Order: sequence, then C-alpha cells, then structure tokens
Amino acid sequence: MTTSAHPTERPQISAGPGSAGRGSRIGAIRLVIAGALVTGPVAAAVLILVFAGAGEHAVTGSALLGFAVGWAMLAVLSIRMTGQPQRWALVPAAGLAATGLGLLALAPDDGALTAAGWVWPPALFALAIWMGVRVRRSLAAGSGRWLLYPVVTVMAAAAVGGAVETVALAADERRYPMPGQSYERRRLRAAPQLHRLRRPDRRAAERAR
Repeated sequence: MTTSAHPTERPQISAGPGSAGRGSRIGAIRLVIAGALVTGPVAAAVLILVFAGAGEHAVTGSALLGFAVGWAMLAVLSIRMTGQPQRWALVPAAGLAATGLGLLALAPDDGALTAAGWVWPPALFALAIWMGVRVRRSLAAGSGRWLLYPVVTVMAAAAVGGAVETVALAADERRYPMPGQSYERRRLRAAPQLHRLRRPDRRAAERAR
C-alpha cells in the first residue's frame, strides 16, 4: 500500500478594500500637507518680491498673505481629496489674510508697528498652541503630523521672540530716551515761565508809548 503526500496549500489572505482605501487616503493627506507647506513659503516669497521696497508694512503684509494661501490650500484640498478634512486650517488662513490685508490697506507707521508688538506675539502663541491641539485631534497617527509639528513650533518660537524683542525695546526707550523727545519736553515745561518773563517787557513798552 502506497501513500502519496499532497502538498498543503495555505490560503492567501488578501488585503481588503478597506485597508487599501485607508492607505491611499493616508498617502493623499501627506501629499496635501507637503504641497501646502511648500506653497505657503513660495507664495510669500513671490509676494515679497512684488512689494519689495514698499515699506515694512507692505513686506510683512504680503508675506502673511502668502502663508495664508498655504493654510487655505491645506483646508480645501484635504476636504476635497482625502478622508481626513483639516477644516481647522481655515482659521490661520483667515487670520493671516485679514492681518496682511489690514497692513497693506492701513499702511501703519513705525510707531504703530511697534505698538502692535504688544498684541501679535500673544495672539500668535495662542494660535500656535490651538493649532497643535487640532493637528493631534484631526490627523491620525502616521498621517503627516510630523510635517506640521515643526511649523507650529516655529510659530510659537516666533511669538516668544517677538514678545522678548518688544519688552527689550520698551526697556531701552525708558533707559535711553531719545534726545529730541527730552528737548521737546523741556521746551514745553519752560514755555509758561518764558511767557511770564516776557509780560513785564510788554508792560514797559506800553508805558513808554
């Protein structure tokens, strides 16, 4: 009696359509994030070249508009092309666009820009913290968080640097006041005394007449 051994065939487990679709969605969101992060700086650089030589307010405003384009691109393309919509990106896009347009339209002077240094650093820092939380909640692990976290970190660092610079500038102005301002203040204080001293001269001239 002879026995023949038949090879044991193992069933092949193929990946289902759900896992394939999930992988394609993750790849799509990564491409969208990378494209948005490249588009923002490129648009900012182009606009800066367009407004070069137009003043600090124009250069800053044009750069903010360029970065706003990048965040808007992330929000719109993630909604239309991926399964992980990043609607939170509309908030920084709107904030940066409004600030940029305001700078271009109002054309503030150096004094107004210096005064704004007390406002924009805490606002930018709060926005960076909020964006970090939204990135963690809206993006699945391995979907490109590592692309956005450095950007959020740079924004927070820029806010801290702007606040430190504003405080240092205010301290320098108090410690070393501008000579023109000191002279003007002394002239205004001495004006009433000079006016009083000139009164007797006017009375003497009227008596001589």
